[in-house]
Amino acid sequence: MASNTQSSSLEDEAQDAALVEETLAATAPPGDEPPGPAPSASAEHAPEPSEARPPEPRAEHGVPIGEYLREREERLNYQRQLEAYRAREAPAPRPDPFLDPQGFVNAQLRAEMDPVLRQLSVAIAHNNKATASSVHGAELTERAQAEFDKALPGLDPAERSRVMGSPNPFLAAVDWLKQKELLAEIGGDAKSYRERILNEALADPEFLGRASEAARSFAAGNVRPLSRASTKPQALPSLNRSGSAASSATLTREPTDIELAEEALARR
Repeated sequence: MASNTQSSSLEDEAQDAALVEETLAATAPPGDEPPGPAPSASAEHAPEPSEARPPEPRAEHGVPIGEYLREREERLNYQRQLEAYRAREAPAPRPDPFLDPQGFVNAQLRAEMDPVLRQLSVAIAHNNKATASSVHGAELTERAQAEFDKALPGLDPAERSRVMGSPNPFLAAVDWLKQKELLAEIGGDAKSYRERILNEALADPEFLGRASEAARSFAAGNVRPLSRASTKPQALPSLNRSGSAASSATLTREPTDIELAEEALARR
């Protein structure tokens, strides 16, 4: 009997406790929340939100602000370039024949002559290139044109005007290329270039054989050396003695080493 009374009293206490909790939950403010569990040790050592790296700002569509601004600037640049191109290609307004009769006539002449002049320029350029190809060969002409076009942005203005203002710019471009290659071959020191050519010739067996044969012929007397004082070129006519039988004064000069060598090789 006592046990039944004790169990009924425990049930009453449990029901009272449940009723109190329901009452407190119903009367509590909406913002209040029951206290959560105590923070663990790992949560205490977690970095604070201020120490974490701030996320990169993004636009509403999810693209980073920096990339969005860069693409916008590029799009604006392209738009400005397109507008400038359209402005250049747009035809100029025609002058009024009553307000500007001279401008109206000039505009009419340009409209008729510009296509003809363009065709004429193309034909002249084609003929000039064909002439240069026939003189120097198509390969050298094409190479000269390519090299000149590549060097044109940094070319000296005087050099550019000399080539472009020539009656035949393609022939002038070939001459320009040959001069450029010659300067690159010789360099800035002509004496060093001569020494290099001489050393290369002395290292060439074919040249040494020809030089030895020429030396033997000269030693055997088969080749008569040129007299340095007997070379007498034809005298120039004198206006004062024109028609007279008197001969003009003779001019003498010494032959060069190249002339002596050519003479020796020619009489082998």
